[in-house]
Amino acid sequence: MFLYLRRNGPARTDPGKWEQLTSFTDSAVYPALSPDGRMLAFLRGSDTFLGPADVYVKMLPNGDPVQLTRDKGLKLSPVFSPDGSRIAYGQWTPGTRGK
Repeated sequence: MFLYLRRNGPARTDPGKWEQLTSFTDSAVYPALSPDGRMLAFLRGSDTFLGPADVYVKMLPNGDPVQLTRDKGLKLSPVFSPDGSRIAYGQWTPGTRGK
């Protein structure tokens, strides 16, 4: 997974620099940055869009990823609470169609 972060302040010498944040052999998708910019939440699974996945979080820049869920359900879009203490995500159950 690659994430491009931009902070307010003086211009960097190389604004196009990308930094690798994970090194999984499967997909790491839907990155979400905590309000303070210190943590990254994401989904890890075998598909790049909608498929079985688990929620992970890691401290930036070099923390180890920590698995938060272990059910391989169909999840979408993790997001941090405004104070950064919780992570919410969408979950879809096939056959529910908006119920």
